[in-house]
Amino acid sequence: MSGHQSAYFDFFFNVLSKDGGSIPDDARKIYAKAYSRPESLQAGFDWYRAFPEDAKVNAKWGGKPITVPVLYLRGAAEPGEIDDYVDGLRAAGLSNVVGDIIADSGHFVADENPEALAIRLARFHREIGAASSGPTWRQA
Repeated sequence: MSGHQSAYFDFFFNVLSKDGGSIPDDARKIYAKAYSRPESLQAGFDWYRAFPEDAKVNAKWGGKPITVPVLYLRGAAEPGEIDDYVDGLRAAGLSNVVGDIIADSGHFVADENPEALAIRLARFHREIGAASSGPTWRQA
């Protein structure tokens, strides 16, 4: 893989985005450069390799529901039903999860439609702020 990061990421950008050309060349170069070191590649691949073990640990979770507000977003061009994913997150213990679709994007929402993403994140921030009496942390 080393030395072939651009081709690797180009494949995923072209397949998973709404339009293969929606991820600009400068962004593609930044991603490829970020994974140019072997340690970066190892960490990136290990994140996916950890999924089976994460699933085992999560299956053993018998604690209280996780009440942290979670916003699950996906691009409108992504396949599958968002409700299936949100229901899966709820089944895994997230009791305060909502989902939403970002128009004009596929898997890479932040690159494909950053304005819509920023608007939705700001709205979520307002929603969770209005639903709570304030932050549960203290600033130093």
